[in-house]
Amino acid sequence: ALLNNNIEKILAEKSLVSHFLGKRGHNVTIFMEGFPGMNKQPGAKESENVTNHVFILEDKAHFAEIMSKDLQILTWRTSHTSSLGIIVPWRFFGLASQGLIERNRSYVDRVLFQEKWDLVFNDAIFAPMGIVTALKTNSPLAFLSTTALQVGHMIHRPLPHPWSYAPTFYMDSHVYDHKIFSSRLKSFLADVEDVVITAFVDHFVTRPQFSKIHPAISLDRFFGRSKFVVLAFPQILDYVRPSTRDLVYSSGSCNGERGVSKSDALEGEIKQFVDDPASKGTIVVAFGHIVKWSQAPRRAKLNFVEALNSLEDYRIVWQFDEDRKDYSIKAHILTMAWIPQDALLHHKRTQLFISHGGLKSITETICAGVPALVIPFFAEQIRNAHLLEKSGVGLVVSKLNLTSDVVIRKSLRILEDGQKNFKFKIDRLRSFMNDQIIDSNQNAIFWTEFFLRHNGEIYEKNFFRLRATYMTFFQYLMIDVLSSILILMMICFVAIRMCFKVRRE
Repeated sequence: ALLNNNIEKILAEKSLVSHFLGKRGHNVTIFMEGFPGMNKQPGAKESENVTNHVFILEDKAHFAEIMSKDLQILTWRTSHTSSLGIIVPWRFFGLASQGLIERNRSYVDRVLFQEKWDLVFNDAIFAPMGIVTALKTNSPLAFLSTTALQVGHMIHRPLPHPWSYAPTFYMDSHVYDHKIFSSRLKSFLADVEDVVITAFVDHFVTRPQFSKIHPAISLDRFFGRSKFVVLAFPQILDYVRPSTRDLVYSSGSCNGERGVSKSDALEGEIKQFVDDPASKGTIVVAFGHIVKWSQAPRRAKLNFVEALNSLEDYRIVWQFDEDRKDYSIKAHILTMAWIPQDALLHHKRTQLFISHGGLKSITETICAGVPALVIPFFAEQIRNAHLLEKSGVGLVVSKLNLTSDVVIRKSLRILEDGQKNFKFKIDRLRSFMNDQIIDSNQNAIFWTEFFLRHNGEIYEKNFFRLRATYMTFFQYLMIDVLSSILILMMICFVAIRMCFKVRRE
């Protein structure tokens, strides 16, 4: 029986966790904000217990300026190697959610605010709608992170972060040596900046945007009130760090169902294209659903097309949202608005994946055993890209340095010079991901149902919540204790000096 024969009502973002919860019989509602032209799989379906509310933000009067300006800045023109990069996306998605609520209040009230949820799952970054819903309805809350947790978020629970040997969330390189003072200092300062910028976003972006809808909204309440955290990221990629009872791993594996069928057979035009006997192999190019080539700087597009055009010995399948005739794209490149990414990656002739480094993409490329050339754009993608390079299964190209020479050189390094080396390392990484005592997705489902079964504040405090959750910042960092010891030492030092002074006199 599931949860003592009670089917729980869960509000979640679209993820493998919500997919499997629906298959387990829970009543799952997925609320997503989408943009016009998002390249989703045609005819994609969820299980019968999952209800999708996908709200397309197409009110041009409200969103045209935001989408044309902020989204272009966010994806193509902003460096996200520091926490300053989170201000633009938090503002962007906040304005989008705020406008959605104000212009569709009766709809949002009906499907979100007037419901009583047994659990609200929300993304840890750029998802203010879930934060508002959980706090406004006073529903139990959990947050899901698609990468390593930011210190600016962890400090609100607080979850342990070993500053001495784990690098900052905002990695600007795959190289980090915890034994070198300068590396640790740089990482520590980046984490301090993260805490400050997250507080700035909370007080000067999120609260002003949503205070009229829910006066008590704050990121501090969101992270502090969350009953548990689901970390949906391949842990084998990241640096080893301490864990807690309320930190649940759903790091993905390549065994069993992942929500996207790996056995989807290629057919028709794509199959004929990639099976071309004149081809040395296939290159798959896809950058997710938010990044639009139509918003890219023209110079970046021309450079990228020039690079792909030069790889004529290969067949390239490119998810591209513009008219190919405008860019003189050669015949060895197939462009489509949507591509069957997972099926292409698992095709026997695929040798390289040029990707943005999102969670789904890095998991799929590891499971398919295909090395990656990653061009990260924002948020966790930068860290994901550097972790792939650290593991020896990919290389990174900066979107701000998207020249044809760089793309060609690094692509050929994987395809020719290092194909055996990259392939060996990614196959080894895949074997590590699969060698688990329990499938990590099933692990996340078990602990989600566990917390729902034992949804009591006393139980939570006594067994799962870190005691640090109920401590002040000064208590948690032992500042009060260390200060007391320092003061006591100073008093002893002064007293000893006075004693010696009296003896001399």
